[in-house]
Order: sequence, then structure tokens, then C-alpha cells
Amino acid sequence: MVKSDTNKIKSKRANGQKRKTKKKSSNTAILNLLGDIHRGSRASLSEKLQKLGLFGGQERIILLLKDQDGLTPSIIAEKLNVSPPTIAKSIARLTARGILVRRTDRSDRRRANVFLSNIGHSMVKSIEKEQRKWQKKVLKSLSKAEKSQLSQQLQQILSNIDQID
Repeated sequence: MVKSDTNKIKSKRANGQKRKTKKKSSNTAILNLLGDIHRGSRASLSEKLQKLGLFGGQERIILLLKDQDGLTPSIIAEKLNVSPPTIAKSIARLTARGILVRRTDRSDRRRANVFLSNIGHSMVKSIEKEQRKWQKKVLKSLSKAEKSQLSQQLQQILSNIDQID
């Protein structure tokens, strides 16, 4: 979702327009709402992270490497649940900007490991700060108990998805 799509969603909600829900089952409505939340939240956060020169999802790679520097692109793709070609493209862009560094694996010269550069390390605090500010705004209307309950319910849905054959 691009910036104009985010603005359209905000505009509709500001004008009191609700989503069209033509007699959908409650299960379908819930799953559609989860999809809308996902797309809207990614677009909204991406908009904030553009101030740092990042495109959507690139911050996830940086934050993963902050905790686990030196992963291979395939492991990054697996951990972030993103396709390997998408990760390869993002890594190439971040490497070109000097945020990441690729190094040949010492034990297997066919593999490359990905590391944060000094620039990448310096971006981590800014990314985390933007995320915290954004999260606070998004969840401001929920009490601590409601956040806990919602988290448990979403974890259960995720667990159900993981158990599907």
C-alpha cells in the first residue's frame, strides 16, 4: 500500500465512512479486518520510516541483524517469513547504501553472510524510536488489560495458522 492508499483509508475513516460489510460471515469479517490492519499498519509505519530513508520492511532486516548479525540471506528470509528474492533485493539496496555488508562465509565460500555496517548500527536507535512512537499512537485507546487479551487472542490465531496442514 502506498502513501496515497493510506491517505484514502484515513480520509474515509475521518468522514465517518465504514468498511463495506455485505453479510460476510463473522469469520470472514475478522480475517478481512486482520488483513486491513496488517496492510494499513505496514503502510503507516513505512511512511514514518521513510524519514530515515528506508522502504517498507527494510527496518525488519536491520533489527533482526541487530540481534543476530551475520545471518545468510536465506535464514533472514525464513525468520522474517519473506520470499528469498524479496530479501535478496532488499539486502542489495541496503548494501548499496552502506547500511549492510556482505562477507563470504569462512567455512563455506559459496555462502555470504550479512552484517550491519557502522551506518546500520547507527540507524537502530532511530528505527526503534520511530517504532515506539508509532506503536504508542496505534494502541493508545487500549488499556493494558485489553492489550494483553488482544495479544493472547492473536497468538492463538497464529498458532491455529501454524497447525494447518
